[in-house]
Amino acid sequence: INAVGKRYSYRLAASRDPVNPLERLYRASVAPKPLDLAKLDEALRHFVGRHDFRAFANNARGRAYRGLDPGGVDDTSTEREVFAIDLVEE
Repeated sequence: INAVGKRYSYRLAASRDPVNPLERLYRASVAPKPLDLAKLDEALRHFVGRHDFRAFANNARGRAYRGLDPGGVDDTSTEREVFAIDLVEE
């Protein structure tokens, strides 16, 4: 199987209520005041497009391996494309 992309989901808890202990590893608590969802949605739009994620790369692996993956794609590039971001209020 050859993957052509990844999908990530991030969950934030913007509440004074404690995070459910069963979700605490999967949900980040943020400001204990209401978030301006319109501003957050506007800010998220800046992530759509092609960006260099070098600052988040595992430098040790990047130095140890330079080359092409079996499909002929340079997997040492730290540039990635974000195709979409959706803000969903639960």
